[in-house]
Amino acid sequence: MTDIEMGGIYRVVAMACGIPSVLALVTDFDEVTQSVTVILLSPDIEFGSSADLLLSSDETGRAYNLLAESDIFGYAWVVQVDRYVGRVGPQVMKVLAVLREGGATTGRLVAPPVVVPDDPRWNFKMRELKRLQAITADCTRELIEMQKWG
Repeated sequence: MTDIEMGGIYRVVAMACGIPSVLALVTDFDEVTQSVTVILLSPDIEFGSSADLLLSSDETGRAYNLLAESDIFGYAWVVQVDRYVGRVGPQVMKVLAVLREGGATTGRLVAPPVVVPDDPRWNFKMRELKRLQAITADCTRELIEMQKWG
């Protein structure tokens, strides 16, 4: 059993040394594999898109607003979930689930979609994806192998 909360905001660390940690929102927990699904969080709210939600400091308990990047998600081992730093409510989790499934939502979206590579947010999204992949690569690779070999 684990003390990790769905909707909890945590510092997530890499399995290897030298890779910077990330701030992430835990959206699911798999007890069998001891892994969690995480969505990357960023303080760079000016780079948000239609796939992102603005999380106010009031609702997260942080000192600053955060961008929940529903399109930048991955899988991490429970042992990588380091320090609890806040949480979001069930309504935020519902909206993120809709966005992750490609659905539409209103009221909380940050900006228009990123659709062309010359949009400055395109490079931001690519950097964010690489940042999270550095943290989640080990777990993702192992989960794929588990699935492949049954």
